[in-house]
Amino acid sequence: QVDSLSSNCQLLDRHLDTLFEYRDVITYFRPSLDSASKDVYEKIRVGGTWEILHRNLLAFTERNAASPNPFPIKVNNIVSADNYHELAFIPQVFSYLAPPSQFGFGFVNSLSPDNEYFFKTRLIDKTVLNKPCSLPFRSAYILKEGSFSLCCRDYHGEVTFGSIRDNDEDVKRQHKERRDAIRRAHVSGKQEELPHLCQTCYGVDPRLDSLMSSLFAHFFQTVKGHPARLQDFLNRSLPALKAGDYSAYTQLLETL
Repeated sequence: QVDSLSSNCQLLDRHLDTLFEYRDVITYFRPSLDSASKDVYEKIRVGGTWEILHRNLLAFTERNAASPNPFPIKVNNIVSADNYHELAFIPQVFSYLAPPSQFGFGFVNSLSPDNEYFFKTRLIDKTVLNKPCSLPFRSAYILKEGSFSLCCRDYHGEVTFGSIRDNDEDVKRQHKERRDAIRRAHVSGKQEELPHLCQTCYGVDPRLDSLMSSLFAHFFQTVKGHPARLQDFLNRSLPALKAGDYSAYTQLLETL
């Protein structure tokens, strides 16, 4: 069983038949969007095209609506300096895809394309080494050549521990030992024992992700105002958020 299938949806039209063929083993579909406008989307998703994104998502939505077993949708969005000014409008622009309650928001971290992008677009200056990371203890990720990886950003196979093609029990045991060693290194906090990819992986206080997602849920489920109202709050509260002044942030929240 596959927990979710994540996609930037640029090639989705080529794989719709395959996607729905394996609906029974995919729990939900998770598009990554990150923007509410063409300019921002094509800046963040280098090589991607805004029109192709919508065309493919509309085709998927039509097919999904006609399916006897439609995919649940959860939309992933990264919060960064590139898109902060339009975050509140993302659920509105893609309202044909899912209700606002299915849109999640998390601050950019080293799981972005590379650390250069992370340090350039982070909104929170204070960073932390991402250890212990939760990814090695969650689902395995399958790379294009069939390798299992402990990280969704393992583009070059640095945190792999076997392959879907492995049949030999001794080989499987060796790969399990490598997986467990990486997990132990995360738990112990011994940075020198981590794979290089993990040694250079940074993020911000993970509680901020919960704060952002809770804010959006509160606004769209309880306040139920126009997205411009939420965006105004996001803009006004950013200095307090960046300064870690949560007392001031809470006072502003009461005005939402």
